[in-house]
Amino acid sequence: MKQQLSLEHFLEELRDTAYFQPDGNPDPEWLLVLGKTWTAARIAVADAAKAAAKAAVANAGTESAWDAARTSAWNLARIAASDAGRNELWETAWDKARDASREFVWAAARTEAPDAAWAVPWDAAWHIADYAVICVVCGDLPVPEHHRHTIEKRMEVWRKGYALMAEVNGMLYVYAANVR
Repeated sequence: MKQQLSLEHFLEELRDTAYFQPDGNPDPEWLLVLGKTWTAARIAVADAAKAAAKAAVANAGTESAWDAARTSAWNLARIAASDAGRNELWETAWDKARDASREFVWAAARTEAPDAAWAVPWDAAWHIADYAVICVVCGDLPVPEHHRHTIEKRMEVWRKGYALMAEVNGMLYVYAANVR
């Protein structure tokens, strides 16, 4: 099992992440959309993710596949944190990771992706806060490995300088500006 990451170390990692600076080596398992601008890419990948989500849940009720998977991971981790007496740490981690990631991503967006400076930090904040509570706070608790793996894959998108719109049926919908 991986060594437990502290919340403080994770927050430092957030500060040092090169947001909006794709490393040029995207994961071939991603559905990557490159656009003329970050906003154009975000709109295009959102349309693709929405279409995939609609297809995935056709005749399956109202909850999207993303919502169901996230809710399952969230609930399992929340119960594990509660059982371990970590409710206060959970709340602190969620708030600090959400706020720090919004701050760092927004600062990077202003210079690297000004056209997307308002929308993308909110996308990042949710994904990064999920990582903080499920993989950091509950890193040593009994949360199914497939949930951790999925959250880790989402976090890797941001670490590599790309942006994540959504996950539908295991496919990550990722985007970036096509900077040449």
